[in-house]
Amino acid sequence: MTNSDRFNRMEDQLIDMRLAVSAVLETATQHQRNFETIQRNFEPLMTEIRDIKL
Repeated sequence: MTNSDRFNRMEDQLIDMRLAVSAVLETATQHQRNFETIQRNFEPLMTEIRDIKL
């Protein structure tokens, strides 16, 4: 394998790693959005439960 071939392979692997990191970041961002939505929906329910207990 020549140095040029190795370099091209490393470039390809770097591109693959960047794509994987990007996908993980997008997944984490979507999970954060989902968590925030759940939290917003949960807060009024907790307020109602507290009001019932009083």
